[in-house]
Amino acid sequence: MHKALTDEQLAKIKDIQETFNEVYPVSLDETITNFKRDQNPDNEINIWQNMASAYKSYALNNEGEEKLGARREAFRLILMRSMMPDKEAISSSELKILSESEALEVLKNYTLEAKPVKVEKR
Repeated sequence: MHKALTDEQLAKIKDIQETFNEVYPVSLDETITNFKRDQNPDNEINIWQNMASAYKSYALNNEGEEKLGARREAFRLILMRSMMPDKEAISSSELKILSESEALEVLKNYTLEAKPVKVEKR
């Protein structure tokens, strides 16, 4: 675990946390702790920034309380996409609100290569 993060890293993490707060309500302190646990915080911050960019593009066009469920589904879809290719993310997300074409529209703004999550045994 990293003891400290730079001011630049903390600013990026704050933006990430604020972006996803309505669909992934985790406190800023907990979010910072989670990034400190990453082996390579800069890499993980980059992934989450790309996710935030894709999410913001979708959320801007789908505002309002009545579309919160769709935004939650878009977040889960983007999270899955960070770990797997588009088609696999769509099928793994068990979409109930977004159509496949809407899901593809959400994912067009996620530009990083999929990276499976590594789980280390302790």
